[in-house]
Amino acid sequence: MKKKEAKALSLEVWTYRAEHPELDNKHDLPPALWEKIAGLKGFCPLCELFRNSGSLCQDCPLNKAGERCAALGSAYNRWETSKFSDAKTSGEAAGRIVKIISAWEPEEASI
Repeated sequence: MKKKEAKALSLEVWTYRAEHPELDNKHDLPPALWEKIAGLKGFCPLCELFRNSGSLCQDCPLNKAGERCAALGSAYNRWETSKFSDAKTSGEAAGRIVKIISAWEPEEASI
């Protein structure tokens, strides 16, 4: 998967999650969207692209200061900890993830 493809698909997933904060599982995405991510590492285009064994995914736009996206206080962590209990906070955190990914300007490596 190329970086621009990962960005586009990530935005599609997280925009849907921001608009539907009541969903607490990626399996609850619409079937066509779920099928796009079902075979990916962590069901995430960014994980598929950046997660390597022993790596902290340091080039992932959801990382902050070289930490994993799920680090305490990160937008993803905020979404993860609120998705079962607080739809408003979950939707806001998903919206923050959309903003972070939208701001990411991926450059494809030249061959």
